Amino acid sequence: MASSEEQDIIQHPHHVSSVIRVVCFLAAIFSGLFYGSMCTPVTFIQNRPDLYPGAPTEGLPYLFSFFLGIMPTSTLVLAVYSGVKKNSPSLPPYLVLPSLLAGLLFAVGMGGFFIGNEKLSQTISYPICSFAPGLIVSAWSVLYFKEITGKRNMILLGIAYAFTLVGVIMVTVSKDI
Repeated sequence: MASSEEQDIIQHPHHVSSVIRVVCFLAAIFSGLFYGSMCTPVTFIQNRPDLYPGAPTEGLPYLFSFFLGIMPTSTLVLAVYSGVKKNSPSLPPYLVLPSLLAGLLFAVGMGGFFIGNEKLSQTISYPICSFAPGLIVSAWSVLYFKEITGKRNMILLGIAYAFTLVGVIMVTVSKDI
């Protein structure tokens, strides 16, 4: 049985206050800044054997330390959230397994990302890794959630896909030139 808060969200999915929207927008910008620089230390170490002799040049040896940084950060966020909620976090049980699955998908994706950085370089792997999630999320928005509808919006989405795909192809091809 869904709680009254969940029922309200289901009945009024677009009712979000302006303050919450601004906070979420700033959080997304903040997250994007970290996403854009999360592999910089690893790449710096890989590309500077003169400063770090003996450091691995492959990407996979760095995954353990990368995830070891994520675990305490996630734990800290959960602890702060639980403290703010006075040790009564509102965590619907049906979200636990999907959250764990999302973490597993993230781990597999980051492993692939590190291998891609190693084999292709950041110049090529970053545009590809930035394009693919947007493609998948918008496909979910069109096919499953039906958030993107209408002929005009589909045309705009197709144009956005085309421009992004052309950009990714141009960056990929430019490495060989």
